[in-house]
Amino acid sequence: MAADRSPILSHLTSRTAAITRGLYGLGLAVSSLLLLLLSHHPVTVKIIGIHPILWLVGIAMLAGALYLVLCRNIILGSLNEHGVSGSFTCLLLVGLVMRLLMLPSTPMLENDYFRYLWDGAVTAAAENPYAHAPQSIAEGNAPDSLKKLANTSGGLLDRVSYPTLKSIYPPVAQISFLLANWLEPFSLMAWRTVIFGFDLVSLGLLIAVMRHLGRPMLWSAIYWCNPLLVKEFFNSAHMDAGLVPFLLATLLLVLKSRLTWAGVTLALASGCKVWPVLLLPTLVRPLIRNWRQALPTLLVFAAITGLLATPLLWTGFTQDSGFVAYSQSWQRNDALFGLVAWFSDTALEALALTSLDGGRIARFAVALVIAFAAVGINLKDIREPVDVARRFLFIAALLFLLSPTQYPWYYSWILPFLAILPSMPLLLLTALLPLYYLRFYFEVFDFAATAETLLAWLQFGPVLALLAWQWMKDRQREPLSGHPTPHGKLPET
Repeated sequence: MAADRSPILSHLTSRTAAITRGLYGLGLAVSSLLLLLLSHHPVTVKIIGIHPILWLVGIAMLAGALYLVLCRNIILGSLNEHGVSGSFTCLLLVGLVMRLLMLPSTPMLENDYFRYLWDGAVTAAAENPYAHAPQSIAEGNAPDSLKKLANTSGGLLDRVSYPTLKSIYPPVAQISFLLANWLEPFSLMAWRTVIFGFDLVSLGLLIAVMRHLGRPMLWSAIYWCNPLLVKEFFNSAHMDAGLVPFLLATLLLVLKSRLTWAGVTLALASGCKVWPVLLLPTLVRPLIRNWRQALPTLLVFAAITGLLATPLLWTGFTQDSGFVAYSQSWQRNDALFGLVAWFSDTALEALALTSLDGGRIARFAVALVIAFAAVGINLKDIREPVDVARRFLFIAALLFLLSPTQYPWYYSWILPFLAILPSMPLLLLTALLPLYYLRFYFEVFDFAATAETLLAWLQFGPVLALLAWQWMKDRQREPLSGHPTPHGKLPET
């Protein structure tokens, strides 16, 4: 009798789990609806006596908390679910609804998309987007084609942020801006359509990686239903959505031992954001004992990277270059880097070396740490396929946590890898990173500079503490077992 009931109980348990996850998903969809309504409300007009920015942060953090509960449920309850379950289908629909709700929204507190639309139009006009800063064009110091383009942009050129700087976005990103311009010039909806396409490809590639690694497909929802990612990609319209499919394609190709093609996709990823070049040591690690086999991969990567860099190198790295400004002085929402920079300034002052720039020394030191880590983590052999994803996650997470700029949308760099290797401390950032937007609230009271440091530590302090605690627990287990924590072990939740 018990044997007869077992399938029935199993079915009921599975159905209950699907209903529970569906309710969590409904809550996430409602949060997207609330953000849609909030986006059309004037940012200076209070709602029930509360400033709209506070509503934004509150809704986003509550959505993040609900998402964490969903993630815990997914991680602990889906170890035996590897196919297309009811929960999987439901959460795919939830993520789709969240995105569709954001498509008609008004971007909140972010305006980077004006630069994207402008750069796309400049490239479509057969001009180099790295050659002229928007302000110089507005002042008439540009070719006639760009002057004409400015006049037909409907005032968009005047809304581009950091107008004294030339474009900072690498060539592959510029191609995506061009694609949006081809769909419709100066259209935010056209750009969001391109983002939607990138995101759908990312989901498909993530599912393929899950299948290859034997991970539960339901874990793909950790990426697909992340409310912060939906807000940053589909409301704020950040271009980092174009990076994710190249990262996942590189991972999938490495897992399939198609390393030359992986060199192609990694070069394209580096042409979208520069940092994926740090993943090159992991890509060639399987070939380290036979450099003749590694040579085609390295040559392909170098050739494509060099070709993509040509438009930028042609204009040179002058002081009005966005790349120069970003690498030398950009600093925002940073916790650990701010601490390193403070220590650098303090040490220079104590040594009476105040003529040196402590900030740049801190940048150099952090860059060295990340570069050495990217190489050092690959000194050991790759023992099993999931090790590749683990190394990608480690490098991307280390870069994000040490970066001088820790914008919420940069979190998308590590999120696809967190779907493969869930870490509750890192997933916690979904609920904490919305605190970043309080800086705009404090700007009204001229308190932004002081508040930004506090807000950065409120976002990253708990995460760093939990990561340290988890690391110590793993270290304590090693002497007992005689070897490190098993690679397939789920993180502490």
